[in-house]
Amino acid sequence: MKVDFSLSCKRENTNAEKYVLRNRLFGTENLIPMWVADMDIDTPSFILEAVQKRLQHPNFGYEEMPSSAFVAQIEWLKRHHSVTFLQEELLYSHSVVASINAAIEAYSTEGDKIIVQTPVYPHFLKVSRIIIEKFYLILLKKVSMEIIRLILMILFQR
Repeated sequence: MKVDFSLSCKRENTNAEKYVLRNRLFGTENLIPMWVADMDIDTPSFILEAVQKRLQHPNFGYEEMPSSAFVAQIEWLKRHHSVTFLQEELLYSHSVVASINAAIEAYSTEGDKIIVQTPVYPHFLKVSRIIIEKFYLILLKKVSMEIIRLILMILFQR
């Protein structure tokens, strides 16, 4: 199925985080919000149809990831990156941030430093208090003290 990724509806006034927070985070709305991995393309009709079909069922409990999803990922990784995985080597997570936290816990020890290259999605800095002490923030370019203060406020939620 061919999808036209040039189609885009206006996202202002839809409560989209990347538009709502521009002024609070950057002091202006006169910028292109590229700080959130949230695309401004219309959702393809086949996805909307699948969601509408799923909405016909009255219960939205947690579901098991189907084997076909893992198979599709395995095939894509092999086709595009010549990397082969077995299905039992893959895990599913509902959250990228939770997965990052789990990886930090699994592959670091007390006293280790974690480099976070900015600019970065602010939620990557929102980690458990146990992990916070491991973070070492590297600024890749000169940024204003206001931005550094904002990052630290987000990090320590103050």
